[in-house]
Amino acid sequence: MSLARTISLGLLICFCFAACDDSVGTVEVFLIKSPLVAEDPLDMSLVSHLRIRVSGANMNPVEQTFDFQPGSSSKLPPIPAGDRRIITVEGLAGADGYVISRGRSLPFTVNEGNQEIDLFIGRVGRFSIAPGYGLTQARFGHVALLTKGGDLLVAGGAAGGTMISPLDLLTSIERYDPTSGNTSFFDCGPSSGGMCLQSARAFAAAARVTGGISIYGGRDDYGLLGTVDFIDLQGQTSTQSELLSAARSHAAVFSLNETRVIAGGIDQTGGPTAMAEIVRANGSVVQLAMPAPRQGLAGAAAANIGLLYGGLDPAGQPSSAFITFDPNKNTFDIHSSESEARAFVDAVTLSDGRVILIGGQNEAGTASASVDLFDPIRMLLCPIGSLNQARWHGASIRLPDGRVMVMGGLLSNDPPEPTPSVEILDPRFVKLGATCAQTSGALTITATQSMRIRRYLLSAELLPNGMVAVVGGIDQHGAAIKQIEIFIPE
Repeated sequence: MSLARTISLGLLICFCFAACDDSVGTVEVFLIKSPLVAEDPLDMSLVSHLRIRVSGANMNPVEQTFDFQPGSSSKLPPIPAGDRRIITVEGLAGADGYVISRGRSLPFTVNEGNQEIDLFIGRVGRFSIAPGYGLTQARFGHVALLTKGGDLLVAGGAAGGTMISPLDLLTSIERYDPTSGNTSFFDCGPSSGGMCLQSARAFAAAARVTGGISIYGGRDDYGLLGTVDFIDLQGQTSTQSELLSAARSHAAVFSLNETRVIAGGIDQTGGPTAMAEIVRANGSVVQLAMPAPRQGLAGAAAANIGLLYGGLDPAGQPSSAFITFDPNKNTFDIHSSESEARAFVDAVTLSDGRVILIGGQNEAGTASASVDLFDPIRMLLCPIGSLNQARWHGASIRLPDGRVMVMGGLLSNDPPEPTPSVEILDPRFVKLGATCAQTSGALTITATQSMRIRRYLLSAELLPNGMVAVVGGIDQHGAAIKQIEIFIPE
């Protein structure tokens, strides 16, 4: 297989994989740098070599490193046709140097004939604005979930107002393709037959289900919703059903295998609710009450049980208690903890089934820097450290290596002051003992480059290509954000 490339000063690079026989097609890989990105991911003063790697099912990985010079060429062994081929391109500082930039495709099929793959490349450990300015509609309080195919689906939300009084609620859906960096917008006008929400809604709960995505409750321009919109991704349609026992917004949601739990939130009185729905794989719904009403709950799956932490009680005070859900018994139980009482906490399930709890709003109504760890085996929740930057209404995700990335959020609320700061937490070596006093190991926290835009009420997802997409939110001027930022972990 031959490899030839042309260079246009970092704006476009084309790799041509030419077939060695008729059974293998030709694949052109275009490395795309957004005109909005200030840093050139292929700055030739930094990048001296490119490394290209092709892997996939039923094939041995193929890798080649070559000089990054205009007009040069290199050869790769034949790459067999087949499914789930992945191309990774890295810009290196020297043939054996560290990685400066990286792009990775989603899995694709190599067939006979010509094929093109667009591959967004960015600086490792740096934020870049996605090509095409990201979303078509600026929004916050939206839903953002990965589809089974690896695209990022963004639905609903508000285009104006505040987090207390959102305005211009949206029915529109957008689909972000992390391979090309392009966004498809599904128009939801009066004559549209496309894939749109049946009800405009913000601050809804959502979960990926068989065949699509279900969006639960939320609020529209007139009040709270008790309906559920199901988005059929294959048929690109949506349908609506009555499922929630009571209209509400800001509910917590998590999945345990094929069981989904929608719990708590804000009810019609403006206060917290104790209602919860348990939705089984066969579609049956069981309505239960939690031991205490809560809004601003954090929810996550913890091994084979569910965890609900903190939140505001009917008096508007944050709680330090945590609630567990046993899917085998269909029961909730409440437990005390030694953690700081707070609401609007980020909850992230770790690869070993434990859950890390990050930041939030404390009893003083200010941002918290607290970090806690929940161990479902010991049924213990303990403080393990503090963020460098206190925050709430941010976003946190687990990276492929097990670390946790924390982004944005509010530093204060009067007036709202969002932060662009990003921190990487490493909880992998922290172990809880029989009591919190017997905790061993240290939580490592590292500050990394900040986002380009200050934002809160954002969403973040780890994409199948290993990159992190940060979507929407509200900026420091109180405006909804449409830019998607892409981060490539080191």
